[in-house]
Amino acid sequence: MVEALKSGNISSVLLEMYVPVKRKDLFNGSWFVVTDVLEGEITHGVLLQGEGVKLAKEMKNLIAKNNIQTKYLQQDGGMKQSEDKSTSVVFFEPSSPYFLNSMLISTGLLLLAIACGLLYQAFCYKRLCRETGAEGTCRCYTVKKDIKKSVETFYRNFSKTYHRLREKHKAELINHVMVNTRTAQRKPVT
Repeated sequence: MVEALKSGNISSVLLEMYVPVKRKDLFNGSWFVVTDVLEGEITHGVLLQGEGVKLAKEMKNLIAKNNIQTKYLQQDGGMKQSEDKSTSVVFFEPSSPYFLNSMLISTGLLLLAIACGLLYQAFCYKRLCRETGAEGTCRCYTVKKDIKKSVETFYRNFSKTYHRLREKHKAELINHVMVNTRTAQRKPVT
C-alpha cells in the first residue's frame, strides 16, 4: 500500500488511527500529506447467542480492565526506542533523498581504500625484493619458498586427514548396512 502510494499507482489511502502510530517507519510524515481527517464511529458486529454472549461480556470487561488499546500502542520501552531510531534520516534507504550521494561516497571510499591497500602491498613487495637473504638471493624469493613449503606441508597433512576420515566413514557405512540387514532378517513378518 505504501509503495503504491509512493509510486503514484493510487492517489490516497484511508488509514485507521493506529497504523501511523504503530508503523512510524512507514508513516513518519516526510513523504506524504494528510489532506483530511475523517471523524466518526465505526462499529463491527456479530450475532451472538447462548454462551457467546457471556464470552463477549467477559472480553469487553477484560479489554476495559487491562486497557488493551494503550498497551497495543505502547508495548514496551524497547519498541519505542526502535521506533524513535527509525524516524531519523536513513542514508541507505532507496527512497531517501540522500541515497544516491551516500552510495557514490561509499563507493568512492571503498575504491580509495582498495587503491591504498594495493599501493601498500606493492611498496612492501618492492622493499622485500631489495633486501638480500642469507643465501645471497633476494629476500622475496626466500619468502616465496617458505610459503610454498608451508602450503605443501598443509596440503599433505590435509590429504592424510581426508583419506583417513574417508576410510573411517566407508567402514562405518558398511557396518551400518550390515547391522540393518541383520535386524531386517531377524524380524518375523506378521
